[in-house]
Amino acid sequence: MDDRILVRLPEDKTHKGEEQSLVLKDRPDIQLVPRMRRWLGYLAEQGITTGPVFRQVLKNGNVASPATRAKTATKRGSTCGGTSSTSRCSTGSRRPVS
Repeated sequence: MDDRILVRLPEDKTHKGEEQSLVLKDRPDIQLVPRMRRWLGYLAEQGITTGPVFRQVLKNGNVASPATRAKTATKRGSTCGGTSSTSRCSTGSRRPVS
């Protein structure tokens, strides 16, 4: 299967007990398979061989550790207000932008 990627999705509330997966077929203009292999190789070079594929990359090019992510993460809803998707976010010290 050099022309496709099998993506397994975690269980969610709607699909309890069901295994979910997607097959992504490669195209010459997108080149999913070679790009995924390069990314997995990059993660392996940093000692990451298990866990999520998509991870935060720091400005220095390193993949963020769980400790780094815990320091920089914000609590959901702590800095954004409003109910619409177009609401602007603000920090505690600044006024919201309208």
